[in-house]
Amino acid sequence: MSRLIYGATTSRTAWRFLKLEGQTVTIDLSDYPLYPINRLLGMRAWIVEKE
Repeated sequence: MSRLIYGATTSRTAWRFLKLEGQTVTIDLSDYPLYPINRLLGMRAWIVEKE
């Protein structure tokens, strides 16, 4: 069974989210701007709920 690892990267003005499953990396190609902050917090909450 592969362990899922979620991550995020930022350019300070935009965020991008990633998922590592085994040796496969999935990158969300959407850039999420810092504002509105509720959208970013929603993405983070979704990741935490998956654990």
